[in-house]
Amino acid sequence: MNRKESPSMGGFTIAIMALFLAGFLLLVILGARSFKNASGLQNGNNGTRVLLSYLSTTLRGYDAEGAVTVREEADGQVLEIAEGNTGYSLKLYTHEGKLMEEFTRAGRPLNPEEAEVIGDTDVFTIDQPSPGVLLLETDAGTVLVHLRSEKGGGQ
Repeated sequence: MNRKESPSMGGFTIAIMALFLAGFLLLVILGARSFKNASGLQNGNNGTRVLLSYLSTTLRGYDAEGAVTVREEADGQVLEIAEGNTGYSLKLYTHEGKLMEEFTRAGRPLNPEEAEVIGDTDVFTIDQPSPGVLLLETDAGTVLVHLRSEKGGGQ
C-alpha cells in the first residue's frame, strides 16, 4: 500500500513551516526592540545618577569641620571644599553648560581651562535649607547631603 502524497499536502506543510518561521522572526525582532528600549532607559538613568552620585560622594569624602563653603561668582555658585590644612581646595561650578571640578590653591580665581569636566548641566544651584544640610540641584535632579562637619566632624 503505497500512498502518494497529494501536491496540496506539500504546499500545506511549507505554509505551516513559513508561518512558524515568520512568527519566530517576529519574536526575535520584538525582543531586540524591547531590549534596546530597556537598555536605553537604563543608560539614561545611569547618566542621571552619575552626576548626583558624584556630587554627594565628593561632598561626603571631603567633609570636615569648616571645609565646605558656598560662594557666588559672576557665572553662578561655586561649591568649595577645603582639603584639610594643605591650602588646596576642590571647587565645583558650571561653565558653558558643563559641571567643572577644579583642584587648586584655596582663594585662587576659577580657571576653567585647568578644570576637569564632570558632566553636562546648565543648572547648578546650592541651597542650605537647614544647618548642616545642602540641597544641590542640577539638570539631572536634586540631591540632599547631610554634612557631618556641622555635627563636629567624623560622625
